[in-house]
Amino acid sequence: MKKICLLLILSMVPMLAFAQSDSLTTSTDQNEVQIQISNGCVTLTPDSRDFGPQPVDFPTAAKPFFLRNGCSVNLHITNITAQGSAFTQTNHIGGSQVRCNTGTPITPGEYCEIDVVFDPPSAGSFGNNLVITYYKDGNPQAMQISAGLSGTGIHDLTFVPTSCNFGEVPRGQEAYCIVTMQNQEPQPITIDRCQVSPVPPFSQDTGCPVLLTAKGAQGDHIDITLDFSPERIGVFTGQFVVTTDSPEHIPYTVPLTGVGVICPPSGCQQ
Repeated sequence: MKKICLLLILSMVPMLAFAQSDSLTTSTDQNEVQIQISNGCVTLTPDSRDFGPQPVDFPTAAKPFFLRNGCSVNLHITNITAQGSAFTQTNHIGGSQVRCNTGTPITPGEYCEIDVVFDPPSAGSFGNNLVITYYKDGNPQAMQISAGLSGTGIHDLTFVPTSCNFGEVPRGQEAYCIVTMQNQEPQPITIDRCQVSPVPPFSQDTGCPVLLTAKGAQGDHIDITLDFSPERIGVFTGQFVVTTDSPEHIPYTVPLTGVGVICPPSGCQQ
């Protein structure tokens, strides 16, 4: 019986050794990339970054990620990729004077820095990964470690509210909607055209300025008062359109809706 127990224990040793590996697959193919879910002795800090809202075609400042070799052998990077069209990465010298690049090993206990920039090509949410492929001395098996990347592209010129519903307005009376137009760019934005249509029943009570200053400076936004005054009953739709010299090169549009109604026999409320 003792011999049987001893044989069972010895047969479990390779399994225990494999469980301590930082690779999750069981393939022995030397060319297969192993996805490293558990960092093991290799760490990437932080494990994710949210770059927040950023105007289209205006890159953020670079934000760092740090790859550290906590193993007892050298680490060799074979590829670094910031996935997706909205993210780019560059490699810089870290405090250890070791570059995050191919060809220079990261010695035990050292780290290198990878800088990532978010530059949204359009408005909307973006999510991808910073992926680093590497291998260790004595083990040519390629492995990967990754960190999450996220950010939101916003229009270079934004409007609050994004649409105006004037509701039901008695024929011959008026309703108003105040729209705040905000420059989101870190530089002044020139307004080429600012117009409401159709006129009537819609009109623009506040003129647009020639330009808005850079975001955060005095004059970076303006309140525009729009008017709805139906001359007949019915449902009306229109738009407030602004064109600028923004890198987006698109017209910014605020949809307008309103309903013209008949006054009650008692008369319209003023």
